Amino acid sequence: MIDKNPDKIKNIFNETAGYYDKMNNLISFGMHYLIKKSVVKLLKIKPNSLILDLCCGTGDITEIINKINPTSKVIGVDNSEKMLIKAKIKNPDNLFVQADCTCLPFNNNEINYTIISFGLRNIENRQKVIQEIYRTLCQNGHFLHLDFGKSKIDRIFDIIVKFIIQFLPVNKAN
Repeated sequence: MIDKNPDKIKNIFNETAGYYDKMNNLISFGMHYLIKKSVVKLLKIKPNSLILDLCCGTGDITEIINKINPTSKVIGVDNSEKMLIKAKIKNPDNLFVQADCTCLPFNNNEINYTIISFGLRNIENRQKVIQEIYRTLCQNGHFLHLDFGKSKIDRIFDIIVKFIIQFLPVNKAN
């Protein structure tokens, strides 16, 4: 079990930012991007929507939304400054905010869609995150949580990640 302390999680993602995309592609055999794209399409996002990509990491979901619905404004939020640097490189026209998901810097009823993809699992106070998501969602807003869930594949995934991380170099320069 990974310690969910926010500072420890932030440090893990700062340390892995340089090879995070390569690691995801290796672990999922490239399927993670296709899954994310399929799920975003299912949302049928309305034009000119304001969308939060929480725990945005390197900006995959932001990139997918930009391609599918270019009239929407996507704001990526992550606690890791190094992940946000990678996200900004992929999505130079988007706004990215370093923030803790348990205290979002947005107004009540401001957001049309909030997406968190494979991120809620790393947050210590999940209830507070959900409260913040619903506080910021506008009336008839939509929330999507994408993850494996509590299944055998999730446990297998955790074992694979721990194994692969041991052998990947930490690149402190990125």
